[in-house]
Amino acid sequence: MKRLLYVLMIASLMLSACSDDGSKVCTDADCLTSALADARSGATVQVSGTVEGNFTVPAGVTIEGTGGAAILKSAGTGPVLSVTADGEGTAIRNLSVEGGSTGGIYAVGNGALTLSNLDISVTGGFCIKVMEIDSLTASNLSLSGNVTEDIQGTIQAKPNGDVWALAGMAVVKVGAADLINIDATGFASCGVLLHRTPTTWTGGEMSEMVGSGVHVDGQAAVTLKDISSHDIWGGATPFGYGLVASSNAEVNTEGISSQDNFVAGILLDHATGTHVDAVVNGNQSRGVWIQHCGQAGGGPSVVFSGTGTNLDNNSGVGFGVYYSAGVSLSDTRVDGTLPANHIPYGQEAGMVEIGDAIEITYSDELTFTNLVLDSNTRAGVVVDGRDDQGAAGHVTNVTFTNVTISGDGQRGFANQHGTTTSTPEVITPALQDADIQGGILDVARGLGVDNIPAPDNIIEIPG
Repeated sequence: MKRLLYVLMIASLMLSACSDDGSKVCTDADCLTSALADARSGATVQVSGTVEGNFTVPAGVTIEGTGGAAILKSAGTGPVLSVTADGEGTAIRNLSVEGGSTGGIYAVGNGALTLSNLDISVTGGFCIKVMEIDSLTASNLSLSGNVTEDIQGTIQAKPNGDVWALAGMAVVKVGAADLINIDATGFASCGVLLHRTPTTWTGGEMSEMVGSGVHVDGQAAVTLKDISSHDIWGGATPFGYGLVASSNAEVNTEGISSQDNFVAGILLDHATGTHVDAVVNGNQSRGVWIQHCGQAGGGPSVVFSGTGTNLDNNSGVGFGVYYSAGVSLSDTRVDGTLPANHIPYGQEAGMVEIGDAIEITYSDELTFTNLVLDSNTRAGVVVDGRDDQGAAGHVTNVTFTNVTISGDGQRGFANQHGTTTSTPEVITPALQDADIQGGILDVARGLGVDNIPAPDNIIEIPG
C-alpha cells in the first residue's frame, strides 16, 4: 500500500510540479491558480485536460495547452482568463476556452499579447476583448456564440435584458494588430470589431450572426485580405452587414467576399479606402453602399477596382453612392439586381420597389469605367441630384467611360435633377426607349447609423 501511495504521489508531482525547463503542467484549478500566481515574466504555465475556474494571467507569462485536449471552463463570474500584457510579451496558445455569460479572454495592459490556436465559445459578452495594449498578434482563432437562426429575430439594437454573446473579438484602441485566420459565428453584434486600431488581417470567415461580420470604426488604417462574411442576419431591427467601415476609418481590402447578408454586403459611412477584387453578391437590400464619404475637391475617397470584382444578384441597389465625393468603380459587372421594397429618399411614407445596378444621390466627382450593367430589374444607372430640401442640381462631375447597359430591365439610364460629364451607352433599344419616355424614379434613402452595430450601440465600450 505504501508503495502504491508513493507511485501516485510521484505521478501527481509529475503533472503539477515544475519541470526542468521551469514550466508547470496543471490538471486542476488549484494547481493552475497557484502556478499563475507564482509565475514571473518569461515563465510558461501548461494546462492538460479540463480545468474549471476563472484565472488571472500575469504580465509576461505564457499559458498553453499540452498533452492533447486542454480546456479551460468558466466556473463563476468574470471572464475565464483575465490577462495583463506587458513589454515582455504575454501569450495564450493551444487551448479551448468555454466561457459563460461574462466572456472568455479579457486583456488590458501596456505591452504585447499573442493569441494562437484557440477555440473559444461563450454564452455572453465577448470571446476576446483586448483594450489599449501596445500590440496584438492573433492567429488561428475559432470563435463561437449562442445566437442561432431561430432566435435571431428577437435580438434588439441594444441589450434588452437577454444574455447574448455580443462579439467574437473586440479590439479597442490597440497600438497595432496583426491577425491571421480568425473565424466567428453566432454573435448578437459582430464577429470582429476593430475600434481605433491599425490592423492587418488575412484570412477568416464571419457567418450566421446578427449585426455585422466585420466592423472597422474610428480613425485607423486597416487592411483586410481574403475575409468572407455571409449570412449576417437582421435581428429585430434593420441591420445585417458583411463589412462596415465608419467614423473616418481607412479600410483597404483585397479578395474579400460579402454574400447573402440581410441588408448590405459592404457599408461605408464616413470612411475611405481601396477595394480590389471584392465579391459582393446576394445581399438583400444593397450590395455596396457608400454614404457621407469624401469631400468635393479632396481627391479619391473610395475606389473599387479589379477584374475579380463581382456585384451580382443583390437586391435593391447593386452599387450606391449617397452624399459622397471622390468615388470610383471600374473593371467589373453589375448584373441581375433584384427588386426590393424601400422607403424612398424624400418621402415620409410608402414603399417603392427598387432594383438598380448603380444609384447616385447628391454626390460629386465620381468615375465609372469599363463596366457592364446587364439585366437589372429597374434601371442600369439612376442619377438623382435632390438634396434634403428637394432642391435639384447637386450631382456634378460624374463620368462614365466604356459603360454599357443592356438586358431585360425597365430602364437604362435615368438622369434626374443632376448633371454628368458623360453618359453610359444603353445598347438594348427597349431600355433606351423607356428613358426617352421619361418619368422620375425614386431612389433609396441613406442607412441610419443607429442601425450599425458599433461601440455606442450593441457593444458598449467605454471611452
